[in-house]
Amino acid sequence: MAKLWRSVAGVNKKMFIGKNIRNRVVSMRSYKKRSLYCPGMPTTYIIETTNACNQECPMCIRKDMTRPIGAMSLAFFKKIIDQIYEYAELVFPFYLGEPLLNPEIVSMISYCTKREIKTSLFTNGTIMSEGLARDLARSGLGHIQFSVDSVDESVYSTVRSPSRLGEVLANVEQFLMGNNNRVHTTLSMIEMKPTQDALGGFIKKWKRYNINIRYKDFSSWGGTDSSINCLAPHAKATKDDLPCDWQWRQMTILHDGRVVPCYFDFNGEHAFGNCNTSTVDAIWNGESLRDFRARQIDNKRRISLCTTCSKACIRPVEQLALCALDAYSALYVRLYVLEKNY
Repeated sequence: MAKLWRSVAGVNKKMFIGKNIRNRVVSMRSYKKRSLYCPGMPTTYIIETTNACNQECPMCIRKDMTRPIGAMSLAFFKKIIDQIYEYAELVFPFYLGEPLLNPEIVSMISYCTKREIKTSLFTNGTIMSEGLARDLARSGLGHIQFSVDSVDESVYSTVRSPSRLGEVLANVEQFLMGNNNRVHTTLSMIEMKPTQDALGGFIKKWKRYNINIRYKDFSSWGGTDSSINCLAPHAKATKDDLPCDWQWRQMTILHDGRVVPCYFDFNGEHAFGNCNTSTVDAIWNGESLRDFRARQIDNKRRISLCTTCSKACIRPVEQLALCALDAYSALYVRLYVLEKNY
């Protein structure tokens, strides 16, 4: 019952608005029919506010990233939001970087709130402060995840470098004590070989705060980096050969404006266009993205980005659920009901 209540608490009013329901339905119908043109707009956006980070983690593909380090300006972020707000239901204002390193991050989240878009932020917690925590709560941030991975120094130091566990634990506890459930909070540990024996202590540490404790599935980032693959707790085979639904219902935008197929395209090698020079609408059904959908339908394993991807495509029951639920509520169902959580 507690899990169900948390899911209900995450409800977004866009779940019930007619035009948003229609948008979700026509997008899913386009996917089911394998249409190259998608009349529905994305409901979920990953917007990279910066790709700078203050930690180096062995399980993160960022170490293979060759594109320039940069940060999105508030003006450019607002330009994107002004184009998507009508149908956008969830924005993740981060990607390959620590979002709190962008000095405009609070203003960006506040602008999403003003435009009635829910937000979810993932952070390593290293630079969280009392003032920043207060500002984030006031910004209207809906959900925050602290990616901590262990409360054991011997484990933490192997998966997050430089190790600042003491600071991180103090920052997170300060946030939780001052939050008063205004921002729904998740503490996350990635399931991988270094953390397999540390879950018990992690749960014990955070359980008393009555928050979501997430034991997150390991991602091999497409299996292209052997140093990441060796951390996997078990072999993970490619799931299926169906077209990926992401190209019909969500969009990933890099800090420089390039739109890429998904977060596995960490170097922007398959960009469909750039929000600096094109509108989101034009890119969404532009020639490049329609061609990518066609290649997905034909045989996605022939696309270098997708050859070894282990993402499972959505089943019919999930397709129905994603028509009924807005993207933010669907996130809550996933975090509190479907995934391994404690």
